[in-house]
Formats: sequence, C-alpha cells, structure tokens
Amino acid sequence: MDKKIDVSVVIPVYNEEESINRCFNEVDNECKKLGRTYEIIYVNDGSKDNSLNILKELAEKYPQVKVINFSRNFGQNPALMAGFKMSSGEAIINIDCDLQDPVHLITDFVNKWSEGYDVVLAKRKKRAGESIFKKVTSKIFYKVFKWLSKTNTPQDCGISRLLSRRVLNDILQLNEHNIYLAGMTEYVGYKQTIVEFDREPRREGKTKYSVKKLVKLAISNTLPYSSTPIAFIFGGGITMSLMGTLGLIALLVLSLVKVAFPSLLWIIGTIVLCTGIIMASLGVIGAYIMMSYTEVLNRPRYIIADKYNFGDKDE
Repeated sequence: MDKKIDVSVVIPVYNEEESINRCFNEVDNECKKLGRTYEIIYVNDGSKDNSLNILKELAEKYPQVKVINFSRNFGQNPALMAGFKMSSGEAIINIDCDLQDPVHLITDFVNKWSEGYDVVLAKRKKRAGESIFKKVTSKIFYKVFKWLSKTNTPQDCGISRLLSRRVLNDILQLNEHNIYLAGMTEYVGYKQTIVEFDREPRREGKTKYSVKKLVKLAISNTLPYSSTPIAFIFGGGITMSLMGTLGLIALLVLSLVKVAFPSLLWIIGTIVLCTGIIMASLGVIGAYIMMSYTEVLNRPRYIIADKYNFGDKDE
C-alpha cells in the first residue's frame, strides 16, 4: 500500500537551471521540519536549458521528488494545474522555483491549514528587487480585476498558496482553458486566511515574465471572470444612440420653429447615432461570442511528454 502523503509541494520550472538545486535543498529541509509525509513535484514547462536533466537527477536520487515534463512551454498556470492533478497530498502548496517567496511560507501555510483553513494565501508586505513599473502595474491589475470581476481577490497576494484537498478537487472540476488560479480559488470559496511575508530579490537567473507576457496574462486572466467590458461597450452604444436620437429630435424641433443653427450639427448627430448603434450591436455580438467561448474551450491545457517517480502513474 502506498504511503499516505500529507503535503504536496508543486513547483513550476522554466529555464531555472541556476535555481533548481538550491530550491530543492531549501524546500526539502523546510518540509522535513513539518514532521509530516511529503512530496515535491516539479513541472518542467518546456525549459530550453538544462533544467530537465537536473530534475531527472534529483528524481533518481530522492524518492520524494517527482517530475512532470511538458512537450513544450504552456505557461505557469497550466504547469501548476498539471502538478495539482498529479499530487497526492491532503494539503497542496505551490511555490516558485526562484524562491522569491521564502520557503518558511511552507510551514506558515501548514500551520494555518492545521487550524482549519482550506485556503491560505501569501500576501507581500515588501517586494524587494522589483522595478517600480512592475509594482505599479501589479497594483493596477489587482484593482481593475477586482472591480471588473466583482470578486474579493486580496491585493498583493502572489501565486504561492496552500489549498486543501477538497478545495483542489473542486478547482480541478473547473474546465476553463484560460487558467487564473486566484480567480478559481475565489470562485470555489471555502474558509480562507492570509499570511504575510517580505518578498526577496531573485538570487539567480532573470525573471521569465516580459512586459508582453505580463500584458497577455492580465488580459487572459480578466476576461474569463468578467463580462463588464462587453457591458461597457453595449451601455456606451445605447447611451450614444440615445444622445444621437435626442440631438436629431432637437434639431428637427429647431428647424420646425425656424431657429437657425449650423447644418454641420445634422451630420454630427447622425454620426453619433450610427456610432451608438454600431457599438450596441458589437456589445450584443460580443456577449454571444463570450458565451460560446466559455463552452467550446475543449483543447487540453497542457501535454505531458514524460513523468518521473510517479510509480504506476509514470505510464
């Protein structure tokens, strides 16, 4: 009979050859302090450096290390979902390989879980080593996402968190292709709490998130949880249509009572009316597209090329 696993730690990896060994040593040492059974699941997200070979060496040497290898780069959130799906623990923790979120969070998370919390989030008090641009844009994203999606997603909570097994099982039932772990966690609910920490500067390598990737992530994370942008287009179109209609009625009345006005106003009123009708129509079309969009996303979130140290699950 397989040994029951108490804690699973899931770590996405993308071109982290400089960080993997230090990450393993620190995470493994922290897990040993828990006095619980544990596993460490690395998900190689199509790394182009020597990350996979280093991970395979760890898996061969340490039975608690398990490795999932993607066929190509699918992104951080799909990597997390793959690790979650293959995990066996009653508490599942995810943390980044660069360890900017410190490993003591693992103990902090488990302590809160032991108190009865199903979800434990990590909130940054300080963000060392990050540019002013990234800090500002991050704050803007959280405020805009919270406003658009009408959720209570806490600001400055990063990707690191603990999920109980029952929360994870419910999250795994959600089938959207555009995965946003914070939004999915908020959606399923359950008893949540926060632990605070100071984010450390990156010690090895460079961040894998370019401005282009961050913008793409913000867009894909927001739209599946909000129809507000479509509502704005539709509402703006209706408003402009009404303004154009009222303006043209006013001009017609002025014409009937022989009040002089520039003929250009007829053109402006007509343009406003037509623009409003077009915007309202786009809003309606967008609503139908969004409903279809949420129904037809059946492509796999990721493709696993290889698995190591999962026993029967390796097949």
